[in-house]
Amino acid sequence: MQKITIVTPSYNQGPFLEETILSVLSQKGNFYIDYIIADGGSKDQSVEIIKKYDQILKKNQFPIKCMGIEFRWWSKKDNGTVDALNKGFKEAKGDILAYIASDDFYEPNVFDIVLKRFQEDSSIVLVHGDCYFYYSKDKKDLKYSTETSFVDLLKIKNVIFSPSTFFIKKILDKVGFIDESFEYAADLDLWLKISKIGKTSYVPHVLSNFRVWENSKSTLLSDKFLMRERKRLLKRYGGQKN
Repeated sequence: MQKITIVTPSYNQGPFLEETILSVLSQKGNFYIDYIIADGGSKDQSVEIIKKYDQILKKNQFPIKCMGIEFRWWSKKDNGTVDALNKGFKEAKGDILAYIASDDFYEPNVFDIVLKRFQEDSSIVLVHGDCYFYYSKDKKDLKYSTETSFVDLLKIKNVIFSPSTFFIKKILDKVGFIDESFEYAADLDLWLKISKIGKTSYVPHVLSNFRVWENSKSTLLSDKFLMRERKRLLKRYGGQKN
């Protein structure tokens, strides 16, 4: 029976964190969930929320819909999102890995969809799907992905949505962990490293909700992402600068 490790980097996202946690713990299917929350020392209600679900699970009071859940967490200062992710992945026990930010959340039953795709073809190392850009309960835009190659990603012809992406642990061990020198394009760098040496697969399903709000990193710092770090990626992988 396969195990899926999900890592959530967390810092002062208390208003959204509970929805994120529930979207992981409520997944249904024949698999085990290994859930790690790497909190960077939040000063809001985040730790209280994490402790709440830790206790609920320990008391067997949560309606588990999978084969079992291991819930682990810590709250201590880190060097940001990428550092938190790497610390989480180094503790991962799953065969399949993914991460979801503490202001994003999964759609129901997506772990089962992803697991079945991996089982259909043992050569696949990464599975990705579609994503809602979530503005509010009454406003969300569906963003499609497609089959995406290393060349497509390098040319930015298509995108892989990070919260809708799952990959096998063996490929992460092979390419190395996430490059902490990138602050805003670390995910794209990881997808490039993986797709350069392994087979990826697109599933035509909405897997996650990417929350767009005024204080999200992608909203505040999109220019920095597009200009500075994209140029570094193009230089690293031999892409064109225009």
